[in-house]
Amino acid sequence: MPIGFFDSGVGGLSILRHTITLLPSYDYLYIADSANCPWGERDNNFILNRSRQLTRFLAEYGARLIVVACNSASTNVIDQLRVDFPELSFVGVEPGVKPASEITKNGRIAVLATRATSRGNKYIRTKEKHTQGKSVITVAAPELVNWVEHDREINFCRKAKLSEILDPAISFGADTLVLGCTHFPFLIEQIKACLPDEITVIDTGDAVARQVERLCKSLEIEHGSGKLRVFTSGDVGVASKLVAKLMCISHMECETIEK
Repeated sequence: MPIGFFDSGVGGLSILRHTITLLPSYDYLYIADSANCPWGERDNNFILNRSRQLTRFLAEYGARLIVVACNSASTNVIDQLRVDFPELSFVGVEPGVKPASEITKNGRIAVLATRATSRGNKYIRTKEKHTQGKSVITVAAPELVNWVEHDREINFCRKAKLSEILDPAISFGADTLVLGCTHFPFLIEQIKACLPDEITVIDTGDAVARQVERLCKSLEIEHGSGKLRVFTSGDVGVASKLVAKLMCISHMECETIEK
């Protein structure tokens, strides 16, 4: 039984990297819905319908554990997926406001996210539960998703734009910045370079991988051969090069799925 992953694009590879590092002997399926990326600017009906399609695809290939490696989907539709597919187990990702609330010293937390994530019920509930007595600002950064998807270098102009995007978090006085989109860890070094040294950046990829490990044990998912198959709804040539670069491998052959 392979472990399935899906995301609006290649962002979820940041979660997959952590998972493969922790669990290298399992088999994996990954879907990048690049033809419809970004989901962060989509409405919930679109996100739900597309998530259902990708879930069915992964289930048909034998996945019984599926990682919704997209904050926009996890915070808005994962509960419905659990209702629609009771035979499957799901792991979601959502902004790490809980660990942020535990380590902040001044009680000011910034969350870098997409608009869909910021309106998600699970995100709102998590904030209400874990950040009482603290102040939270959510900063929308849809541009960063496109930077990763299109493999754009962070040149001087984009560094200035990145500083502009991060300015509300700095002006707010946050001492903790949460990466609330799975694309953003691929820009973590550039983000840190634009922040004061006292701001701690939180990426939840390792925590998600540990949850996958726990479920693999409880579901008794068998080890495989360490094989990874990647599917995309976008251009397979472009995706193959981008996935190889982001996963730090010499070559990756992607397969196509319906848009």
